Amino acid sequence: MTLMRYVLRVRRIDHNPATLVNKEPFEMSNSNNIHVVQRENGWGTLREGGERASHVFESQAEAISAGREMARQGRGELFIHGQDGRIRARDSHGHDPCPPKDSK
Repeated sequence: MTLMRYVLRVRRIDHNPATLVNKEPFEMSNSNNIHVVQRENGWGTLREGGERASHVFESQAEAISAGREMARQGRGELFIHGQDGRIRARDSHGHDPCPPKDSK
């Protein structure tokens, strides 16, 4: 069997809806990842997988600053959510599998 046929077979299996049912997502949650989210009484820093905010701040800038420090200490990622709840920025402080290449 040639490599191309093998690749096509694997793709067919991967895209079959029957094989995708009840599958776990590929990324596991990392408790070192920090999310900056809007709360009822301000902006909070929330560890991934948690329900309650670790800290609540009056401004998003204060929450980002604290969340960035938490992510640095835990070597995780910082996810900054906007008022609509969608991720608007992210910053990696841990092991990055695809680091940026410097053009020096």
